[in-house]
Amino acid sequence: MAATGTATINFGATPTDEATVVITGLADMTTSMHVEVFIQADDTTGDNDAAAHEALSYFATKPVATSRVAGTGFTAVVRLWAGFAIGTFKLHYVYAA
Repeated sequence: MAATGTATINFGATPTDEATVVITGLADMTTSMHVEVFIQADDTTGDNDAAAHEALSYFATKPVATSRVAGTGFTAVVRLWAGFAIGTFKLHYVYAA
């Protein structure tokens, strides 16, 4: 059975082309689970509206999950192939065995 969740990734106040967020609290996570991280274009945060989320989805490489830790979680990484981002964005994730 797949599990889902959301997280907030923060690019900070200075324009940058990469950000990471550590996602914890996933007691059922194993080091062999399949994890997918993605941006939904209609999400919003206090820093960025839906248009900014949509733009990030165009200018970012596919967000990736790294450093899976059994019983804990993983790290999500977003890198931009063009441009820079600032502030917070919402990420979605799904993971399954």
